[in-house]
Amino acid sequence: MPSSHPAAIPEIMYALQALRPRAVLDVGAGFGKYGVLIREYLEVTQNRLTKEEWQLVLHGVEVFPNYKNPIHEYCYDRMFFADINEIAESLPMAYDVILMVDVIERMTKEDGRALLRRLLKKTKKSPCPFHSLFTIPTRAPLRQ
Repeated sequence: MPSSHPAAIPEIMYALQALRPRAVLDVGAGFGKYGVLIREYLEVTQNRLTKEEWQLVLHGVEVFPNYKNPIHEYCYDRMFFADINEIAESLPMAYDVILMVDVIERMTKEDGRALLRRLLKKTKKSPCPFHSLFTIPTRAPLRQ
């Protein structure tokens, strides 16, 4: 399902606002909810209202190509429809923040650790120290 539990949204957005990243990788972008929220709370709140004014680089990764929709094209600078495990080393840049919402729990512990090691190689060291934001669902699943 191209969605995640809404309970984590405020905490993730508060953390992103505090970190003020210049480049974000959204792994498991799904429908694109965090693309919209990142643009609103990290760009629009800074009075950068149009796509041409946006300064933050936002890339997304989604394993399911049938989730592709106009939100991806508008909010993300680049979307990769692929398995993050297969493209981690070939991502085109380093990121300040890697966001993985309701993704890593679908992997074995060994695969998750291996992915994190590969993603650490794709992170910036400055001006914003690298951060990763992960959420794992702990509440009842979304109603379908």
